[in-house]
Amino acid sequence: MRLLPTIFTDRLTRFFTRRGYGVQSPFAYHMVRDVIVEKTPYFAYENLEKLYSRDAQTSMLRLLFRLSNALQPSRCLVSEHIWSERLQAYLSAGCHKTLFTSTTQIEPKTKYDFFVSESVHAVKDFWPYMSETAGTFIVALQGQKEAWNALCESEPHLLIFDLKKYGLILRKPTMASTIYYL
Repeated sequence: MRLLPTIFTDRLTRFFTRRGYGVQSPFAYHMVRDVIVEKTPYFAYENLEKLYSRDAQTSMLRLLFRLSNALQPSRCLVSEHIWSERLQAYLSAGCHKTLFTSTTQIEPKTKYDFFVSESVHAVKDFWPYMSETAGTFIVALQGQKEAWNALCESEPHLLIFDLKKYGLILRKPTMASTIYYL
């Protein structure tokens, strides 16, 4: 009997936060409204969909495109398990100056400011390679909720967006840790 109110409150919280209600930081509000839940088509969607057919991954790739466009990363680290020409095309369409590296070809002294992975555990492994001033992690969350929650509680100065299927972590040293459920 208690499961129904929990599901209802979770959905209600996500509904309001998804529209920007309760998001106090201007940066976080911009990320929620103009990047994460943006519905209008971006300039490169049409060209990318001519090259690659639409499938179940298209929504995640569009999110990565919008993040790349908004954050303009200079160096991107991508897990070797999800590395593909299509993923690189979406990310580079958002920011043409980005240099891409697979986790198998990591350069030890180089700092990266964008990391894409399918595993929450990989984030901890590659944390030392991320920039201290600004780092962005996007992770697939299927079946990894406990590890995700532990990661969110382990580090200070994280701006966390829990999108149910995906998790987005932004390292912002100037901000207090905050979790937004979208």
